[in-house]
Amino acid sequence: GVYGLSFLFASMSGATAIVILKRGRKELLWLIWIPVLLLLPSLPRPETGTEAAVLVQPNVPEELDWTEELARGLQRRLVTASLDHAGSNTASKPGLIVWPEVPGPLYYYRDVEFRENVARLARTTHDYLLFGTVASTKTGAPLNSAVALTPEGELVDRYDKINLVPFGEFVPKLFSFVNRITQEAGDFEPGTRVVVFPMRDHRVGTFICYESAFPQNVRLFAKAGAELLVNISNDGYFGHSAAREQHLEIARMRAAENRRWILRDTNDGVTAAIDPAGRVVKRLPMYTASAGIFEYSYVQGTTFYTRHGDWFAWGCLLSAAVLLFCSQMPHYNSAKR
Repeated sequence: GVYGLSFLFASMSGATAIVILKRGRKELLWLIWIPVLLLLPSLPRPETGTEAAVLVQPNVPEELDWTEELARGLQRRLVTASLDHAGSNTASKPGLIVWPEVPGPLYYYRDVEFRENVARLARTTHDYLLFGTVASTKTGAPLNSAVALTPEGELVDRYDKINLVPFGEFVPKLFSFVNRITQEAGDFEPGTRVVVFPMRDHRVGTFICYESAFPQNVRLFAKAGAELLVNISNDGYFGHSAAREQHLEIARMRAAENRRWILRDTNDGVTAAIDPAGRVVKRLPMYTASAGIFEYSYVQGTTFYTRHGDWFAWGCLLSAAVLLFCSQMPHYNSAKR
């Protein structure tokens, strides 16, 4: 996991500091574990994916003042781009169409016309369709959700985003006086369950936006049987900053930790396919309305990290606490005497 890599770099920095300060060779003995890294398995070799998916990047401005006409126009553009690429002449026919985290007012459960349009798209292309929408709880509170449809246009299941963005999708009660980033911020409710979508003989896990920053949660999808991970996001709030590339780097780490392909579909970039070693195999240009066919493969089996999680980080914390306690005991006994 990423905490293990962080520990490695911290160890090397500590060793460098010890050498510079001439603290003595004995203090370098704790670095004897580093050669054990040579026993770790190699990263997977680059391979061409055996499956294909259509990823649509609509490039919708964040500051757009939505009207009914604009909302219908967005739906038409998403459907048209999907149809154009799903019928392309490629070596492997796409079996999956992915749209990003809701870039506009897309209400699968409340909007009958939208629901009929996406069902018709799935039936026409004979593909599974995965897209972001705004759902709601039984009490009417909104949910940031991902919905999957079968090639017959039927609902497979829905995943509700569990880790909401503070001040973006909710405002902590302690900071209720702080200005919100979006008009809907503070209204969203978190999801409560990890969902893996069955797609023919395979299973797909979807996490939303900055849930990619939570390795302990993303691994639960692979642990639950997901053979492919999909990250839908709307990074438009980042503007033209380096945060977009940083978000992509975070997703790359999740792919390597779990040895899974990740299809990452965003509103205006970075839309990309990431292989099980964390390599970006293909990406679309940012800030453009585009779509493309991305190859991937379903991967079975789980890594040690997927199965056991952040045991190493928790072990380090516990060890540090014990060592700190033991180091203070002599001072405590001396003061007592």
